[in-house]
Amino acid sequence: PDLTPPRVPLPLVPPPPSNRTGLRKIVTKTQRIPGLVLVSEDSRVNRKSLLTSFVVIALHLLFGQIIGAVEGWTPFTAVYFGVVTLTTVGYGAVTPATDSGKVLVTFYILYGVFLLAWALAGVTEYLAERIDQLKQQQEQQQQEQVQPGSAPPDASAHPHHRTVRALLWVLAAVLVGMLYLTQAEGMSAIDAYYFSIVTLTTVGYGDITVKSHSGRIFLIFYLFLGCLLVARAISAAIDSVVEARRKRMENVILRQRLSERDLFTADADLSGTLTEAEFILFKIQRMGLVNRESLIRVRAQFREIDKDCSGAITVEEALAIPSPAPSGPSEMKAKPLKSRLTTGF
Repeated sequence: PDLTPPRVPLPLVPPPPSNRTGLRKIVTKTQRIPGLVLVSEDSRVNRKSLLTSFVVIALHLLFGQIIGAVEGWTPFTAVYFGVVTLTTVGYGAVTPATDSGKVLVTFYILYGVFLLAWALAGVTEYLAERIDQLKQQQEQQQQEQVQPGSAPPDASAHPHHRTVRALLWVLAAVLVGMLYLTQAEGMSAIDAYYFSIVTLTTVGYGDITVKSHSGRIFLIFYLFLGCLLVARAISAAIDSVVEARRKRMENVILRQRLSERDLFTADADLSGTLTEAEFILFKIQRMGLVNRESLIRVRAQFREIDKDCSGAITVEEALAIPSPAPSGPSEMKAKPLKSRLTTGF
């Protein structure tokens, strides 16, 4: 006979606010321990991706030196050509003249286009994560400064605010380009504005070019920064549209009344009634915030940790969770604790 004790429905209701505040204090005090690293795995992955992006871009520019040697360019001209090619601007001021150089450039362009998309994705993801971390720290400081009995600050931002901020950064880049081109290159305000927009959008008609040595040094940095800002603005615009659509869907789902079929689907323990946890899980699954496969995996992990089948995880059971092997000697003692302290309390 099966002597395994019956499973108790899993209490997935969030802890009371007082406990959540206590957990925040524990994490805050733990972060002050010298030598303890409390960095999420996503942060570590994004940092490695950022470093890899810079390394690959450097190798790409180094490969441009080979093309420069074939064409007889100076090292600086080869770097300038590599940046203009990598950012897909293509002014046309520096182009290959030999057949061998043209063949190399074809591979250089194809490789650079995919490299740019991958590198910009890594850089923008890292910058977005840093901005979110700073925003979370600012919100946490504001919550700590709220007086008892007063209303907490509104942390919900309009989905279009991030797009407006990104466009303001693009506008600032345009103004910087205009200021330099009018002062250092002697362009008119209209030509400088026209050249800045054509450059930042990577159109690069080539009718107006910068030929001075100092101007090309400026463009090397201006192209990288400008293309990054424009890509960030486009990504923010797309995200704002998706976020607005998601919120509309959430409102529609929240206003929907439960049908008999919904009650049967959401009743995970087949008790004939819906608990608060079952109702919440059903709604967030309908909103697309989590899929059924993820819920099954989380429930399976809970049952694996819950050795005594009590329906609750004790401290002893949580500490018995095996942690991944540390990647460096400096994190030998930090990682086991870090893997148990998650963010978002």
